[in-house]
This record gives sequence, structure tokens and C-alpha cells, in this order.
Amino acid sequence: MNIDRYFKEINEFYHDLKVDRTKIWYTVQHNSCKSSFEIYTKSCLQNSKCEEFELCKIEYRIGYSVSFAAPILYIRAENENGNSFGYDQFKSLLIQFSFDSEYFKYLVQVEHPFLGLPYFSMHPCQTNEALNQLTKALPLSFEGRQNSVKLWALLFGNLFRLGIS
Repeated sequence: MNIDRYFKEINEFYHDLKVDRTKIWYTVQHNSCKSSFEIYTKSCLQNSKCEEFELCKIEYRIGYSVSFAAPILYIRAENENGNSFGYDQFKSLLIQFSFDSEYFKYLVQVEHPFLGLPYFSMHPCQTNEALNQLTKALPLSFEGRQNSVKLWALLFGNLFRLGIS
């Protein structure tokens, strides 16, 4: 996916999200390059795995990986004191389904390229291949088929409780 296509599709997707209104989404462009354009939202989850049911702050950012020419989802989870979650805490809180260990090899902690903060992300190395396979498998009448960013967000975002429909 080239940057112009990403920029067009992320803007269309952002418009759809604003109409949906289940979460408040924001846009940010970190510099003058289109590749720095992101949309993001924040939410809270009750962490029932903690003794005191602490409230967890979750931040989701959808950006563009220039290296892999693909969308990328950054997720940051913090407890009420602002401490970032480690890998095991993150998996137990946010992963909605059980996957074999093969799946988790793509879940990595990275530094956000513009914010310099640690985020979890699904490594984007297989994103374009997964999108191509998904698009081929979907019926031509599927509404979101034309927007790869939306398809990708539905596929990966909802694995991490993003709640996009």
C-alpha cells in the first residue's frame, strides 16, 4: 500500500468512525509528511485480573509503516499510576481470543516513531499479504472491501478490544 492510498483510506476510515460515534477519535500529523498522519483514541478498561479491579488506560493509534508500506496499530496500556504494562499483563488484559504461540511472535514492543514512547504492535511484515488474502476471500458485496485500512483495523484492532464495527 503506497502512502497516497494509505492517506486517502485512513481519512475515509476516520470519517466513518466519526459518524459511528462509539468512541471519540482524533487525528494528528507529527510533521509535514503524509506518513506521520495518525488517528487515535483512548479508552479505559476495568482490569478484573487485578485484586482491586484497577482501571487501565488504553491508547490505540493507527499509523503507517514506511518500511513495510502498510498500516500499523500501536497500543499502549497503563495502570492508574501511569505505569506501562509489560508483555504478560498486556496479553492478559487486551487479547480477546486464545491464540497459539505462533501468533504472538508478531506481537512486539516498539518505540513510537514520533512520540518516543513504548507501544505494543503487531509487526507489519505480513500485513499486505494478509490484506490481499482477506480481500480475495470476501464477497464482492462486502461494504468495507474497498478500504484496506478499514479491513485491516477490523481484523487486527478487534483482536485487541478496539471495538470497531
